[in-house]
Amino acid sequence: MIGDGDQKEYLEKLVKEFEITDNVIFTGKLDHDKLINYLSESKAMLIYTEKDNSMISIAESIAVCTPVITTSVPDNAKVIDENMLGIVSDNWNWETMKMIVNYNNVYVSNCKRYRENLDDKYNVKLFIDEARCLHG
Repeated sequence: MIGDGDQKEYLEKLVKEFEITDNVIFTGKLDHDKLINYLSESKAMLIYTEKDNSMISIAESIAVCTPVITTSVPDNAKVIDENMLGIVSDNWNWETMKMIVNYNNVYVSNCKRYRENLDDKYNVKLFIDEARCLHG
């Protein structure tokens, strides 16, 4: 588990309770290069949030073709759901994770197609097109 969020202590306690300490690693906060390495080796990025779903690590995950499992908190959730870049659910669990593994090729292919939308040139073009529409 990557990060030092406010649920870290609770999650560490759960890992001990479920006796899975040999299978779960808590890395704490990682620098960009280490995060990208973890993401590129992962089947999915899991993000449970009730507040903010606009973190840059979601775009980085998609850019390295790693699908995202997240909650329906606005911003990235809509894009993930509409483009099948992962799974959006407020009640995801082990079955959701199993689904992402079973259909991983579909999600990975969608991430590959979508990642060009993360390019700066593409976003500048969208901005210019939108400005033209607004100002005729």
